[in-house]
Amino acid sequence: MYIRLLSLLALAAACCCLSPRAVLAADQVKPLKVLLITGGCCHDYAKQKDILKEGIEARAHAVVDIVYSADRTTKARFDIYEKSD
Repeated sequence: MYIRLLSLLALAAACCCLSPRAVLAADQVKPLKVLLITGGCCHDYAKQKDILKEGIEARAHAVVDIVYSADRTTKARFDIYEKSD
């Protein structure tokens, strides 16, 4: 489910950045900030996080930050969700 959502977000970001005006103005515009939170069971998130980061940054004017949990159980926890900001 998360991979599908991330794929859709990546596609949307890529489509927005492919217009001629966006391509010409890419040097003047700050890159889109993307936060990829991944980990848990059922997928190879250790590899997928790097593949997604590389793919998104290659196709969109974006910088991808990753929060990754190596916990491969269904109980993976992410400290970022505990922060109020």
